[in-house]
Parts: sequence; structure tokens; C-alpha cells
Amino acid sequence: MDEDDYHDDLLHSIIGRIKKQTINPALLAEIKDAAAWDIAKAQFRQEGIEQGIEQQQILMIKRLSKQGFNQETIATMLDISIKKVKGVS
Repeated sequence: MDEDDYHDDLLHSIIGRIKKQTINPALLAEIKDAAAWDIAKAQFRQEGIEQGIEQQQILMIKRLSKQGFNQETIATMLDISIKKVKGVS
């Protein structure tokens, strides 16, 4: 933030006070840990979703194969590559 962009004395005073504020090192560490944990949870959630999708696709490929659908049809129905279907079948 560039103070020169603001001409109001009150804003300059507020910006100056903000700059002088410090955060307790323990609190800062806690904030960073919480942020890191939130990032990790989001990554774990995304990985879980991706694994669930992968498992469901494999299950569907197997079921459709048992029902007699050919690999090209299965790939089209599930909107996946034929290579992936061939890897499961």
C-alpha cells in the first residue's frame, strides 16, 4: 500500500498506526499453523475427491463391461479415454 496515493490526514494516521502494530510471535506462529492446516485439509479433500472419482470410474467400467458394452462405448459413456478403459478391462 502506498501512502502517497491517499491525501487524507486521517488515513495517513491510520496507516501509520497499522505499521507500528506488531503481532506476538506465538500468535503469528499459530496463525501460520492454522493457515497451513487449512491448505493441507483442502489438498486432502481434493485428493479424496479425485480418488473417489477414480474408484467410481473403475467400478463403472467393470459393470458396463460385464453388461456387454464395448470399450469405445464405455469410454464415450463415461467421457474418459479409451486407454483408461483398456487399462481396467
